[in-house]
Amino acid sequence: MQVKSLLRELISREDETSFSGWLLEQVKKSQKFDYVKKVKDSRGGLVIEAIKGEPQLIFLCHMDTVKASVGQKRGVHGDRYYGLGAKDMKGGIVSVLKAVLSASEMRNMGLIFYNGEESDRSGMKLLLEKFKYFPKLIVCPESRFVIGSGCKGLMVVSVEVRGIAAHTARPQQGLNSVEGAWELVEYIRSKCKLFKSKMLGHTLITPLFIISWPEFNLSGIVPDKCNMNLELRINSSRLTGDMVLSWVKEFCKLSGFKVEVKLIEEYPVTLIPKKDLLPLTEAINVAGEDVRWADVSLSGFNDGFLLFHKYQIPVVNFGPYGEGNHTANEWVSIRSVEKTAKVYSYLMQIMGK
Repeated sequence: MQVKSLLRELISREDETSFSGWLLEQVKKSQKFDYVKKVKDSRGGLVIEAIKGEPQLIFLCHMDTVKASVGQKRGVHGDRYYGLGAKDMKGGIVSVLKAVLSASEMRNMGLIFYNGEESDRSGMKLLLEKFKYFPKLIVCPESRFVIGSGCKGLMVVSVEVRGIAAHTARPQQGLNSVEGAWELVEYIRSKCKLFKSKMLGHTLITPLFIISWPEFNLSGIVPDKCNMNLELRINSSRLTGDMVLSWVKEFCKLSGFKVEVKLIEEYPVTLIPKKDLLPLTEAINVAGEDVRWADVSLSGFNDGFLLFHKYQIPVVNFGPYGEGNHTANEWVSIRSVEKTAKVYSYLMQIMGK
């Protein structure tokens, strides 16, 4: 099957059941693997494994997509294939499938597909529990045809700020919880600026949502409660969740607000040594392409790196060029999908020896 046909088939499948079912069918039909299995758990985790021999190389692919808030652009426009998940990471999965289906001989490699990467990490949680392989390299097939050797850490914090209700004609008699929430954000941001990193830049803080209401849900009242989730993209392994929680306590003492806070997620900074990625750089060179490295300070969090932290197996992002992740104009370059498949083919040969 040609690249365009594979892209059309995969991009047209916009729900997890159809997506995973088609992938399972393709790897089984290829007859390239010693075994193929699908595992689910009670938390909603889903993992598909296709294994040949004792894997020295594993392609790790998530099956999640993020739907745009407006109409999704679809179809082929020049070299660009538009559609839901085209760049993140259906284009990369097609590169993997193309390399596998084109291989005359395949040894000691595996494919793993999982769900939950864009939401509750359910698939990765299941994989971390069940992982039993010892490859020399794990490749996540999504980048911009550059090598992603790390990323910032990720932290998500749930916050409830309590103020004091008052009539909006006399706001000075109350304590506005919305203003308190923003003051808290700025306080945490000021603390994060104390942590410097030439490679990872600054810690980034994004309020994901904010909901407020006055007592009894009446208009004309200064809001006395505000709920907010904060996402922090962490630039230092020294910046921990416990530290953020202590800053919230400091803020309460200084401001007079009462704050309840819960750490929802906390994942570490990742930096993979370049020496551990020599098979990939060799494959890129053999394919006649230039080796280029991603700016890790701009790289999104990849939960595949959790396998590195638990098992000390090098994990890297490398996939076809595209743009528009998580937007209505998401696209992947068809030529880059083909080039990436070529790199993967050489990588499979190098690591299958």
